[in-house]
Amino acid sequence: MTTAARNDDLAAEPAGAFHIWLPAFALLAAVTFALSGAGQHTTWYVVRAAGIVSYVLVTLTVAGGLLISNRALPVGQPRVDVYEVHRFISLLAICGAGFHALTLLLDHYIGFSAEQILVPFTSAYRPVAVALGIMALYGAVAVYASVYAKRWLGYKGWRAVHYGSFAIFALATYHGILSGADTRQPWMLAIYIAAIVSVMGLTFYRIILATDEPAPRARPAPAPPASERPVPDTAWRRPG
Repeated sequence: MTTAARNDDLAAEPAGAFHIWLPAFALLAAVTFALSGAGQHTTWYVVRAAGIVSYVLVTLTVAGGLLISNRALPVGQPRVDVYEVHRFISLLAICGAGFHALTLLLDHYIGFSAEQILVPFTSAYRPVAVALGIMALYGAVAVYASVYAKRWLGYKGWRAVHYGSFAIFALATYHGILSGADTRQPWMLAIYIAAIVSVMGLTFYRIILATDEPAPRARPAPAPPASERPVPDTAWRRPG
């Protein structure tokens, strides 16, 4: 990453109130759905839809982060705008995954408990697959929260935490493939393939840019003040 792009990323500070009202809206939606008395079939459709939408949002989040770190965007306001959209989609993905987990409590066919959707490897139903989804959600929350801890983490620490986005994407992908009821559907396979190809393609593009990026030039030494500059020999010669 160039110095200008790095400074541009650091200059983008958390802004907006969506980090407050968006989780509140997701929680309200989950409570409203729980009180609606929806049937088992409707609940199962909502659970599946929330999981699929969350996975698509996770993919868009990782892809947006790679676009920001690549030199595909010009330095300045366009990069800042995409950064804000990236943050919004990141929080939207977390809220969607949280809604997906909460609606699982309403699924009486499997009968998830609160512990089983909060603690990895405690589920009796496909414990590994469910644990991968739980860890992906916790990881996404940690990466999103690191934005607000950037001043304490520093740029390198913040970037190191953000590299966890690749692990989150992998966990979410395996969670969906291993536990999703629609995994074998052609349209769902198309979503997985498009997501994996997009993230891998942008990642390879980023690696190529990092390899080809020239080393930064050394800054020239500052000129000494006029009082410390050597006096030319011609100043001591007699005129004429």
